[in-house]
Amino acid sequence: MVQTAATLPLCLPASVEDQRYFDDVLADRYELFFPELLKITEGDQAGEPFYLAEEPWRVAIREVMGWRTKKDGRRWYRQLYIYIPRKNGKTTTIAGLVLAIPIIEPEARGQILIVAATEDQAKILFDHAKAFIEVSPVLQELYFVTAEEIEHVATGTKIKFMSGTELGKVGTNPSVIIVDELQEQTKPDLLAKLVTGTGTRKQPLSILIGTRGQEDDTQDVYWIKWLKKAEKTLANPATNPKLLPIVYQTDEEADPGDPSTWYAANPTLGAVLDFDTFAGIWEDMKDDPAERAFFCQYHLNMKRKAYSEAVDLKAWNELVESFTEKDLKGKIAYAGLDLGLTSDMTAFALLFPFWKKVKYKDEHGRMKEAWHVTFKQLEYFWTCQAAVDASEKKIFRYKPLVEAGWLKIAGNRTMDYNQIGAEILSICSNFKVQACGYDRFQAHEMAPRLAKKRLTMVVVPQTSLSLSAPYVRHKEMIQAGDIKHRGNPMFVENLRNARVSYDKKQNPVILK
Repeated sequence: MVQTAATLPLCLPASVEDQRYFDDVLADRYELFFPELLKITEGDQAGEPFYLAEEPWRVAIREVMGWRTKKDGRRWYRQLYIYIPRKNGKTTTIAGLVLAIPIIEPEARGQILIVAATEDQAKILFDHAKAFIEVSPVLQELYFVTAEEIEHVATGTKIKFMSGTELGKVGTNPSVIIVDELQEQTKPDLLAKLVTGTGTRKQPLSILIGTRGQEDDTQDVYWIKWLKKAEKTLANPATNPKLLPIVYQTDEEADPGDPSTWYAANPTLGAVLDFDTFAGIWEDMKDDPAERAFFCQYHLNMKRKAYSEAVDLKAWNELVESFTEKDLKGKIAYAGLDLGLTSDMTAFALLFPFWKKVKYKDEHGRMKEAWHVTFKQLEYFWTCQAAVDASEKKIFRYKPLVEAGWLKIAGNRTMDYNQIGAEILSICSNFKVQACGYDRFQAHEMAPRLAKKRLTMVVVPQTSLSLSAPYVRHKEMIQAGDIKHRGNPMFVENLRNARVSYDKKQNPVILK
């Protein structure tokens, strides 16, 4: 399944359509402004007229600027939401629109604000507008440019940039608001504050631009709220008739290496976005799990399944240490085993405790000694060949991990438990394994077989209650820096997809 923008114009109910009309003359003026007054400022085509790509920019500009209210002829749309992957020309297009508005629809002492999470980010779009002026003698006569603002001389309309944190320092009365890189915004009241200041403007316009951002446990972050609002509007435009959403994204089931997926997510591919360059980016990034995920997020707006990070992955990644099995040979260890069947995987982990005396001051300031334990962790993963093949069309591929030795293949269509059992016994022979906790699923043969080899097997039910305490302890170990590991990317991906919620007493509940 591939999701893209709905066909424009949006179909509104007849009762709403009766309130508006389309002004072809104004739409034409905005469209023609680009090739007639703007020239491309970068790359091989620098100096050539700037023609709008048909999808989505020509259509979007005509829609948002052409639709008018019958009551007073003002713009119908108050908000333009643009959710599209990187390098599709959104920054240059909106920079051109910013210059077009004061010329085509002049407003005395208008104020156009470009806002982003940081001032440097906001300045990028501002600098694109400046570059258009610098290569155009006509625009140079119409606009006065300084390092911090652009002024339309005839009306006194000013174009400024600022970070979201500066809003409280500036008295604003914006006529047009551009929020760039919406996914980076952390202030939920940002747009509300800006829109409040537009009360005296006749036809204010808010333009929100972004790509896919980072997700969190609640899925309640600023950019996700806006994406959900846009998706709801695309499904039923009557819910937000003054919002024009432009949404290009793909879901996790799409093949990130298939050109049809590229075209679906990137409407300017082959026009603004060079196909060969894009294909080269994919080739460079596809085999590294982290880079592949980056490609899917930023170049495909790939919609990943919801997950909650159960631990702080940044903290976990800072605990990487270089050690080998040989370094731990003969040490006491505690094991855990979870068996998979087909698309799942089998995981076996060893935790090695190391005790040492530490000194501390008690509540009376007296020096005391106590035993403190730290840990080292080893992880082993197995899957079948069918699961490796199936992962080739997913964001997270198994093949590079197999090649790097982090993941082993055991079986063709299903797991080969004989192979896995033999390899687990071989691993355990190097250490003093005290016990192995295991989940009963698929373990009715494996557990007795390992027990016969004098490996103490202990059932650990996979319930929220039984997993809660170990989860809390593991999280404490990470926060305190009391556990070291080798940075196994397969284990990191499992941590990334672990889900946790909290009950009414704020006790963690592990979701299976």
